[in-house]
Amino acid sequence: MLERHNLQDQVTPYKMTLLVLVEQHRLCWAATNTATNPDVYSEREDRELMITLLSLVQSADLELREMMCKVGDLLKPTLMKNFSDQLKKVATEGVGAVMDLFQALPISLFQEPKPLLHKCSVLGFFVRRILLAFDKLSFSQVAALHSRYKAFYTQWSGPQNDDAPTDNRDLLNCSNISESSISFMEMESDEEENTSKQSALDTSVTDVGSYSKRQAEFFIAKQAALLQHNEMEALSPRKLQQRIMELLQSSPRLAEAHYLSYLNYLRVNEYCGAVESLHHYFDCHLVDFSKTNDAMKSKQEDEAICKGFRYAALSMAALQYRFGHRAEAFAAVCEAVRMAQETNDNVCLQHALGWLQRLGIEESGNTTYVLDRLVTKAGELNLAYLTSLGVQAFAKHNALAATQPSSVFEFLLKSDIVNCQHSMIDLMCTSYAQKAALWHMYGRREMSSLNSQLLLHLNTLELGVYRNGESECLALCQLARLHALQGELPKALEIIEITKKRCPPGSQNAPVWRLCEQLLLFDQAIHHGDWTAADQAMVNMASANSSEANYCECVLLLRRGEISEAFKRVEKLIKQHASHAPNQTQPDLHARLLMLQSDLHCASGNYPAAGPPLMHCLALCRKHNFSYLVAMATMSLAFVQFSLGMPRQALLLIEGALVPILSNNSLYDHARALYLYTRCSVAAVTPEGATKKKAALLSGIQTVAEVIHWFKEVGAFHRTKDAIYYQARLYNELGYVTERNKCALEFRQLDQQYPTRTSAMVNIL
Repeated sequence: MLERHNLQDQVTPYKMTLLVLVEQHRLCWAATNTATNPDVYSEREDRELMITLLSLVQSADLELREMMCKVGDLLKPTLMKNFSDQLKKVATEGVGAVMDLFQALPISLFQEPKPLLHKCSVLGFFVRRILLAFDKLSFSQVAALHSRYKAFYTQWSGPQNDDAPTDNRDLLNCSNISESSISFMEMESDEEENTSKQSALDTSVTDVGSYSKRQAEFFIAKQAALLQHNEMEALSPRKLQQRIMELLQSSPRLAEAHYLSYLNYLRVNEYCGAVESLHHYFDCHLVDFSKTNDAMKSKQEDEAICKGFRYAALSMAALQYRFGHRAEAFAAVCEAVRMAQETNDNVCLQHALGWLQRLGIEESGNTTYVLDRLVTKAGELNLAYLTSLGVQAFAKHNALAATQPSSVFEFLLKSDIVNCQHSMIDLMCTSYAQKAALWHMYGRREMSSLNSQLLLHLNTLELGVYRNGESECLALCQLARLHALQGELPKALEIIEITKKRCPPGSQNAPVWRLCEQLLLFDQAIHHGDWTAADQAMVNMASANSSEANYCECVLLLRRGEISEAFKRVEKLIKQHASHAPNQTQPDLHARLLMLQSDLHCASGNYPAAGPPLMHCLALCRKHNFSYLVAMATMSLAFVQFSLGMPRQALLLIEGALVPILSNNSLYDHARALYLYTRCSVAAVTPEGATKKKAALLSGIQTVAEVIHWFKEVGAFHRTKDAIYYQARLYNELGYVTERNKCALEFRQLDQQYPTRTSAMVNIL
């Protein structure tokens, strides 16, 4: 609970200004309630003003300059004049004007039978609370309030001459405020007068940023919800921390403020600050309980203290896991389990069980049993969120454990049912993102695109805020990746730019789009043969995903022709994957490493040695139902057979793998598969059948022309040169000299722009 003695409603100059604005608005509304009056508010204008007033009531105290900037454009001329005149009157006529204001408010606003403001409305409650707080003030406190109000008003308007007319429009001009304040300070020459004025200004500044109990509750709840659902709408980390410090100055033991500070530190990955804030959060609760009289301390209070210790340990485990400290996180979870077992706290045990599975440490026991126990017990305890989360974790575990895809998606369907029954929007988004990732892993990229689009079209409005979290960022990056595979790199980079606006570089989800962006740039650089750009993208990628960066480094070494070094790196990575626990491995990355090892053998001319890694890769992919990787591994095996002089056997393998490749979205793989198919088809024709051979050559020319177009679409110019060279050979064999020379000219032009620096690409698929 928020501390009442430190966060009670107080009468401040800011709240007095709000009272004046509410009063003048209702008086002007009553006086101008005719359709022909130009000062009458339309329904839309009145709604906008009311929403602004509501935000001003709920926010912390602002300077008058900031307040005027927010309401200045919404005030009609008459209302603005009356409002400014009343502010000036209260500032210049002394304590009596303050007393008159608070005495007149109940009469002008709440007088029956037709009150201008309903007592039970939001503004009505606000006015009544401030009136009650004012009634408790002594005369000396009222005098001090007026002094602070005068300084508060003078900061905005500058020194006022009672005889000089005031242009209210000029006072509402935000661009002139700072200049008037500076000139006012420069005109003061008397030292004593400066001292007294500065003292008054300092007093007024102490009111700016002050919070009542309700304002503090609303601010903390709103910012915590925004950090959870849409970080972009929350205050910046620096500004939010300043507001939190203002809250803690008025109430150092405000536990919720410490927790908000903890969330804010997590945004910027500040470990020390996050640990300190989390300690303060639980310490505040324990201090509150410890202050209770021992004679009156009940068993429930003792249990609450123990519960605080248990969940403090779990929270510390989450914090340590966030920063990659797995051993420390495991120790904290074990501590929570020990305390939960002592008090038979099944709810805490289920949360701890979930963390044990997430940590994936051998001491946590069999993962399948842990997950099954977690889902079953959470369902019995009606812990819907934990149940759905456990089911999603179970689906991920089964996918990595080579379970049938139908079983995996059946688990996710159960999670969807629980999410819909309890309106858990965040887990709905997570489910869609997980489905998109699974479909992509299984090689069904159209289904992956569909689930990503369903996620982005999902109505995620919750507590007045649309979600903009990790799931949405993943969906956008997935769509960008699919556009790049289709050869639409400019559109893919445009999607990345949209993602950057939704998740700025300093946000928690920035590593997601940063990894995707560097992958796109790496692929583009590899296709163009720009090794410097590829190396830079690989280095930038390492901070977001070291495993993917290591794989890209091996690809870059292969394309550079550094075969020996690439062999060492690939073998090291394969051994690392083989030594990983089953729940920590990445089978798709392992399969790609095996195919890369086969490409290295092909690049070195050792085609017989390329077969075993491919057979291992095929077995792994079939075990995990990676249909697309199965097709690509089969295509690589066909290339090995073709290179060994067995085009007919290679053609049989290609025909079985061609449909999965052509039905997916990678133009680069389309082109490679059709190019290999054409070469095998031409090579498989016997020399005796001249008619069949000519037909095969003509068909091959048409197919290669399409392959060249696709290679150009994705910017793979080195592959384009290879295909053009092969097309020229086909024309030459048919005797088409003119067409052959055109191909030769095109090859020469491309070679001048993108010279071949290594022959490694010629010997691989």
